[in-house]
Parts: sequence; structure tokens; C-alpha cells
Amino acid sequence: MRTFVREKKIYCGRDYLEVDIFNYTKSEDENARRGKRSKKEVDSSLKQVKWNEINSKRRFVQLVNTNFHDGDFHTSLTYADGFLPASTEDAERDLRNFLRRVEYRRKKLGLPPMKYIAIPACLYKKDGTTYARPHHHIIMSGGLDRDELEALWRKPRRAGQKEDIKIGTADAKRLQTLPGENGFARLCDYLANQPSGKKRFSPSQGLEKPKIDPDTPPTPPHAEETHFSASANLTRPWSRTSDHAFSRKEVERIAKTPPDAAYWEKRYKGYTIAGGDYGFKAVYSDSRGWGLYIKLRRIRE
Repeated sequence: MRTFVREKKIYCGRDYLEVDIFNYTKSEDENARRGKRSKKEVDSSLKQVKWNEINSKRRFVQLVNTNFHDGDFHTSLTYADGFLPASTEDAERDLRNFLRRVEYRRKKLGLPPMKYIAIPACLYKKDGTTYARPHHHIIMSGGLDRDELEALWRKPRRAGQKEDIKIGTADAKRLQTLPGENGFARLCDYLANQPSGKKRFSPSQGLEKPKIDPDTPPTPPHAEETHFSASANLTRPWSRTSDHAFSRKEVERIAKTPPDAAYWEKRYKGYTIAGGDYGFKAVYSDSRGWGLYIKLRRIRE
């Protein structure tokens, strides 16, 4: 069966780029162009679950880096003892009410519609039995004053009350990318591992979704499910593929002896490989051989 090396570049906003380099077969390419699903590789259930988890987190990182920038907020909401929700549904209702107040305030100030990704609270940890004090994390658009934003985590005042009732603490921190870091990947890794409810992520209607070339199937192995959904009007990262940029021998050489940053800067003009453990990964499988996964950030003058 004829194979070749495919390079897929996924552009996530203005500053973040992911590159997947993997072996691909001619029949898979033809099936993808006809909209026909290729024959699935035989993987153990445990292995497939692991790949699904990896791909889910990757899409989350791509979605965040496409839609949010320095100056937007990561907001954490917690509960005081007297206001702990009795169920996950109650906690999610509190979150929706908070987001509605934020959107109402933005509209009064003439700000554009808010974008957000909310990580829902869960009353129990991953084992399903250990109680986890519920709280919410939200990545959201900037524009509001930080103190004003935090004051909206409350219950509406009732008749005879002079002030709204605070139900817990709110902490809004401005997003910022540090030199050498891979966009907001560190924050995304932290949030992706939080205990969650029915959906791991609950995005707004204004996010930009990853835009994948319709002729290009997901990077193998295929993920059959996702832990977060994306709304219809998200901005999508977009991808571009090439089947002549690398040879199989070159991919194997890079996998066994990873090059320095100068190599990647020459290949991908204007970008440099991200620091830490995020920037480069080589993976080997018996069915496909070596695959490379590179994460890059734009070089800032």
C-alpha cells in the first residue's frame, strides 16, 4: 500500500501554530476526498480512550488560543458555606446566571458579545464518590473592569434588601503569555484536569472553532468523541496540508535526533518552537511508523 508523509499546519489565531507530520496512505486520502470513512485501525479500548483524551485536550488548547488573547480573563468562582449548590444542575444554573449578568453589563457599556469557555463544576471527583467543593473556571473576553466583573458573582437582591448577596469569591485574572511559553497551554492543561460534570467544557456562542480542511481527516489515530462542544459561531482555527514537505527518512531522523529551535524557525518563518515539554513530541506506532507533533509560537519583535 502506497504511503506518504503528510504535514498538517493548524493555525490557531495570530500567535499559535501546531504542526502534525504523519504517515498517510493513498487509499485513506482518496476515501477522505470522497467523504468515505477509512477502515479503522485495531486498537485496544484503553489505547483508544487515551488517544481520545489527548485529542480532546489538543482541541481545547487550539480553541482557547484561537479565541482569547492577552488582556482577556480567567475567572474563578467559588461558594461560601451557606450557598453551596445541592446538585451539579444548581451549580450550572448559578454559572448561567452569572454569565447573563456579565453579558447584560457588556451590552450596556457597548462592548461586543462575550466569548467564553466555562468549565462546569462537579460535586464529586473523578472517582465518583469523593466530594469536591464545587467551583467554576471561565476563560472569557476582557473589556470590563476587574472589580466590576467580580461583583457580578451574586444573587439578586430581594424586596427590602439594600445590597445584592455575594454567594462566594470571584477572582478574575488577566490572561498573559510569558516568553518561551506555548500560548495558554499551561492554563489549558490545568483546566482540562479539573473535575467536571456532563460536559468538560461549555463554550459560548461567540467562540471561533478550529477550521479543519474538509479533505483532511483528523490526525491519526481518529478520535470518535470529544469532551467539549463548540458553538455554531466560533472562530475556527484553519489548517493547510502538504504531502511533499518531508520524507519518511527525514521524519525518522528528526524523531530520533530532535533538531534545535533554529531548524524550526527556518522551516516555519515567523515562528519558533515553544519551550518546555509542549513544543515537540515524536510518537511511534507499529501501523504508521514515526509521527511528529510540533507546537510553535509567533516570534515577537
